[in-house]
Amino acid sequence: MIYEVSITVPRSHQEQFTDFLSKHLEQMVLLSAIKKALAFRLHEPHQGEKIGFVVHYEMESLNAYELYLRDDAAKMRAEGEKLFGAVWNVSRRALIPML
Repeated sequence: MIYEVSITVPRSHQEQFTDFLSKHLEQMVLLSAIKKALAFRLHEPHQGEKIGFVVHYEMESLNAYELYLRDDAAKMRAEGEKLFGAVWNVSRRALIPML
């Protein structure tokens, strides 16, 4: 399954955010629930003052995702909230394979 996190930040914070995200991904893949992480920058020519990112965390199962939420999510989200909470928009969702 995929745990997807979508983020938008002001362009003025892009460099700071990408530096943070790189380090954050390194920490995330050390967790037992996360098999792999891929980060993307959205290609939206008319985004204006905001820039979007999407991260896909590959997890072994829905159970692994639920364990992540229970045991690690609050800690892993805290630094991002501290650094960007006033300026970013974040949405999260779980994508379950159909086949």
